[in-house]
Amino acid sequence: DSEVLEVGDETSRFYAQVRERLRQRGRPIPENDVWIAALALQHRAALVSNDAHFDPVEGLTRHGF
Repeated sequence: DSEVLEVGDETSRFYAQVRERLRQRGRPIPENDVWIAALALQHRAALVSNDAHFDPVEGLTRHGF
């Protein structure tokens, strides 16, 4: 079962937090991936991805496949 998550004002706040923390640590990731990470954090969902560049995102749980 899957659900489509919509980007809203709250997502934007998570996005800004993630982007700024990564910038401060000198660990930027692609913009679209910041949005994906923000949605996962907002909804307290684990991210299923083999892309290790998500690993520096604080609080994000990533599972490979």
